[in-house]
Amino acid sequence: MCISRLRCAVSLARLETFDPAAFLGDAATSQALCDFVVALGLVYNDLRDIVSAHILLNEIQPAGQPAETREWAAFLGLRLHVSRLQSGMIDELLNTVRRHATVISEPTLQKVIRHLPKEVRLH
Repeated sequence: MCISRLRCAVSLARLETFDPAAFLGDAATSQALCDFVVALGLVYNDLRDIVSAHILLNEIQPAGQPAETREWAAFLGLRLHVSRLQSGMIDELLNTVRRHATVISEPTLQKVIRHLPKEVRLH
């Protein structure tokens, strides 16, 4: 049984903590790479929230075909707003990757990429 509609609509993981020092650079890993990884995590979290908003919006979609009603206008306005947020986040992700292009070739990140499953690697 679901405790809340939110928990039923989206998969909520258990809360976890970690040592924030994990994102401080050292002799082997630059601070720029650490910052890039944190930025990717933030983008992932924000995009997941946006996908969750789309899922929740589907639960309140008015019945029947779209019509010129207050309910449809409100629903479509919310859907458009969430879609614009999603587009903005993707734009920010691409800008972040462009700004951090030099850290992508760092040995530490390349080592992590080599250990990823083959199907998720780009090359």
